[in-house]
This record gives sequence, C-alpha cells and structure tokens, in this order.
Amino acid sequence: MNELVKHVPELICTILAFLAVATLDLELYRKRPSEAAGKAMAFKKSMPPVRILLVLGIGLAGGMFFWSLQSRLRWGLFGTMVSVVLTHCIVEIIYHFDFKKMFCHRLQLGLCLAAGILAFLSFRYDWYGYDSYIPSKEEIVSASLDIGVDSSWLSDKTFETGSDGKLQIRYADPYEYIEENMVLTDKEAVMSMVEEGRKRALEGRDERLGIRKAVARIDGYHSNAASSIGYIGGADGPTSIFLAMKTGSKADSEQEKFETNMTVCYRLANGREVRRSYSLPLSAVMDSYEALYRQDAYKEGMYRILSQEPGQVKQVLYREADQVMDVSQDSRVQEAVLKAYQQDMRELTVEERLVEMPVGSLVFMTDQENTYLQQKRQTTRSAFGGMERYQVEDVSQYWPVYLSFERTIELLKEQGMEPGTCLAPEKVERITFDVQNYFYEQQGALPEGEALAELQKTNPNYREGGSLVIEEPAAIRLLLGAIAEDDSCRMNYLCETVEGGPYCTIRTENEAGVGGMLIKNRITPEIAELFAGIPLNNGK
Repeated sequence: MNELVKHVPELICTILAFLAVATLDLELYRKRPSEAAGKAMAFKKSMPPVRILLVLGIGLAGGMFFWSLQSRLRWGLFGTMVSVVLTHCIVEIIYHFDFKKMFCHRLQLGLCLAAGILAFLSFRYDWYGYDSYIPSKEEIVSASLDIGVDSSWLSDKTFETGSDGKLQIRYADPYEYIEENMVLTDKEAVMSMVEEGRKRALEGRDERLGIRKAVARIDGYHSNAASSIGYIGGADGPTSIFLAMKTGSKADSEQEKFETNMTVCYRLANGREVRRSYSLPLSAVMDSYEALYRQDAYKEGMYRILSQEPGQVKQVLYREADQVMDVSQDSRVQEAVLKAYQQDMRELTVEERLVEMPVGSLVFMTDQENTYLQQKRQTTRSAFGGMERYQVEDVSQYWPVYLSFERTIELLKEQGMEPGTCLAPEKVERITFDVQNYFYEQQGALPEGEALAELQKTNPNYREGGSLVIEEPAAIRLLLGAIAEDDSCRMNYLCETVEGGPYCTIRTENEAGVGGMLIKNRITPEIAELFAGIPLNNGK
C-alpha cells in the first residue's frame, strides 16, 4: 500500500492523459470525412507534418547508424541523406498508393535533406556549444566532482519499512550522494580538472571527425612514451618486468596514467545546476587532484563514513585475507574506532595512495543494516536449507585500512588484531599464478612433450596445467611484499597493479584461498626471475 501511495501523482497524470487522448481521438473520428475511407491519411493537412517528422527522425537515426560503423563524417552524412530520401519516397508511396508519386514534393524533400544534414552537422561540430561549455567562475557558487577512481568501488544503500513491516533496501548510484553532499568552493582546482576534461572531449571529437590526427596509445600510454614500458618476459628476458618504468625519466613524465571518468555538477548563482561528464587521465591534472583530495569538503562529499555518527554504529567488523573479525561489542570501543578512522581518512593523501595498498578494511554497520542482514539470512536459511547467501558487503560498505592509519591500527591492536599480518609468510603454504592464458594467446596451446620438459628445466615452478606454483619460503616472502588482495585493489586504483598481469591465489595454512595481483611499483629483478620462460609479454 505504501508503494502505491508513492505513485498516486503519476497514476493521476496517466489517467488524465489517457482521457485527454481518448477524447481527442473520438473528436477526430467524429469529424473524419466519409470520403476518407480507403485513404492512408484521413486529414490532408496532417500529411506534411507527419511526413517531415518521420523523414527527419529516421534520417538522423540512419546517420547515427552509419557513423557508428566507421566514425567518419562522410559516412554519417551518407547515412543521413540516404535515409532521408528513402523515407520520403516510401511515405509518399504509402500516402498515394502510387510509385510515380515518390518525388511529387521535391521542395519538401530538398528542405528535409538540408535540415537533416544541418542537424547532423550541428551535433558533430557542437554548434550548440554543449561539449565546450564551461560557466565562468563568477557564475559558479559551488560544484561537486564524481571522480571514478574514488567512487567506482562505493555503494549507496538506504532502508525503509515495507507494508509487511520488514525492512527493504534501496540501491542507489553513489553519484546521488556525491551531488547532494559535496560542496566544493575551490574553483581553481575544480576548473583546472574540468578544463582538462573539456580539452580531451574536444580532441576526441576532432579525432573522430578526422580534423585532428589520433595519437597512438599503448595500454593507456602515449606511443612516445612506449620506450619507457617493459613487459613481463619481454625481449630482454624476465628481468624486464616493468623495470623500465623508472620514475623521474622524461618519458615517464609524458605518460598519461589513471584514466578515469569524471562528472561535474555546477551550482550557479541563478539557481541552475549544470552537469557535464568527461574522461581524462588524472596524471595530467595531478596537482589539482591532490589539492582537492586534501580538502575535507571533497572527502566528506565522497565518503559517507565521514558523516556517520557514533550512535548509528551497531557493529564494527575488520576484514583481511577473506577473514572477518568482530572488533568489539563495546559501544565505547566502536565509537573510538569510528572517530580514529574518520580522522585517519581525512588525513589520507594522494601521495600515500600512489605507493600504498590497503591491508584490510572496516565496516561500521548500522542497526538497520544489521537487522536487514539477519532478516535476509533467516529467509535464505528457510529457503535453501541453512545456506547463508547474504554477506555483510551485500548490505553495508567496507572501508579501506592503510598502514598509514596509525590511530585506527593502534585501536585494532588493542582488540587483539594485527592488521597486515593475516598473510604473513609463515602462514602461507603456496602461491599459485594462473598463466595458461598467456600460452594460449602466444602459442595457441600449453607446452607439451619436449617443450614442457625444457620449460620446467628453465622454471621448475611451472606445472603442466598452466600454473606457476611457488612453495619455497624465501620466494613466498619475496612475493607477498609485491601482492595486493583483490579487495584492496578495488579500493585503490592509484597504486597500480601489473596491467594484464597474472592473477594469483594465495593458499594459507588453514586452506583458505585469497586472490591477488602484483603491484607494479614493487616488482624487483628477483621477483621477475620467478617468471622465467613464461610468455607474459602478450606479444608486445
């Protein structure tokens, strides 16, 4: 019933619209001349407007279709013209039931053709200024920025009581929270990022139109920086595993990294809100991004946890290496951990994120989240014979814990936890890398016979099924310093993992399997040597 009440206005509007259309149809039917029977159109005056609307609509759709095939202006114009002419001729034949009448309105055909071409060109060349529009600083009161590298791992959920008295969950896009709560007044930093996004959008449009020569890229980097990139198992052997990516080199400074989507919402002095979306590499505006990330206004608008009140916390859980631990049932401890985490998160910098991966994560569950989780688990236990298919992450948000979060980690240690030690070398039995895809991509099949024997002679850690199994304690210790858990990787895209690199499974002493990826800036020649003989360069 509550759901029905919410939609009463829409139902009333729908009913009124239906009655209005029905009344109009009845009136037109009453006025319809009897001699119109057998004709395509009952009213002669309606023929030109209907034809023109059909011709222009289908003409632009045809132009868009041909544009999507080649992204070339000439193909778009060709599709528009052909669609306009064909649609006009077909409609005329339908109107008159006569093929000879295809071109009986040449003037209207010519006008439709011109209008279709102009409409297509207006969008391609942005005659309306939509792509290039940026309000002046004087017009802007404040703004919000939804930057993908910061928001893509977030989830937004709210709860409400349904008609059956049970809680219901509503999933929303994090952008809604960001736009509502982020109030940025640092116009210099915002405009710097927006101008870079606009420049990229205009350059991309010119490249698609052939006005500007496209810049070749290799895995997100400019081709002129390609010499600074090495790949696992490259021409120089396994020790070339990204070792060429030295900081401070000229080529490195030209690399475009951290490609991300960004949506800006301007709040203007006249009360309007204007939104634009762009794609850009953060490396091109890193100074402005770092300045924004240091601001409380940005983080409070991005991370809901910073506005959470201690009284809302029902349970605090810590997760690391797929192990979930209850921090404490004491509300005072929960409050202290929340406040410490909020302070640590506010002080987190981009510089730290570039070199550091989270070691674990915390969730601060509210009473509603806890109640809903238990409610759903009870339902699934009844339906699936004891299987608890709902997990904490289904109803709440985990937040990253970095080693630099000293206040938070100190409180966790007081509760008997040791963040960053769940995957200590002495607790890991083996690390398995799945490398079979690289053999299929490079050679079409896994090595067999003599080739397999030769490979295993070069790399004794290789197994016949296409995996690399590391069991030596020294090698495990070495690798653990360069591996980040899956969950950690998703929470920080600034600390780069090896793109397209081998996925690994860490098998602990209790037989738990934890997925992970290699961190690019922690690869050493000793680690690279463990991949000897594996064609991980993807042919590049």
